[in-house]
Amino acid sequence: MQIVNEYGSFENYLLSFKGKVEPLKEDMVKRFKWFSDTNAYAFQKYVGYAHIAKPDVHVRRILWRLGLIKEEDAPAEDVLSVCRDIGEAVEENLNVVDEVIWAYGSGVNVCRAICAKKPRCEECDLKEFCRYWRDLDIIMPAGE
Repeated sequence: MQIVNEYGSFENYLLSFKGKVEPLKEDMVKRFKWFSDTNAYAFQKYVGYAHIAKPDVHVRRILWRLGLIKEEDAPAEDVLSVCRDIGEAVEENLNVVDEVIWAYGSGVNVCRAICAKKPRCEECDLKEFCRYWRDLDIIMPAGE
């Protein structure tokens, strides 16, 4: 109700940030105590911000396994930075990059997840770059 009193509507509240992702995320986390950074980014994505990724567990898992973030629970900003870099490298909208990585890890809207919590490494074209695969190969070398 405070937002409606302050801005006239929730839509006006969102528009007041003029599409700026970080200030809106910061304000949402401050105002809505149940919002984490990840949830605030996800919300922005779902309301139509095309230049945002949702740094959830599936995206983080894949980026960490590929060595693109330092830890699996890296800050959302680190995850978004890597996703932006990937988007720029392949000249694709950040939303698309996020959806592809997310589907690869979650399996939602595709046949099945490749890089799920229990990955299907043998089916993955990226396994040569993957920490999980390298560690698995050390434990159980290929061909054994």
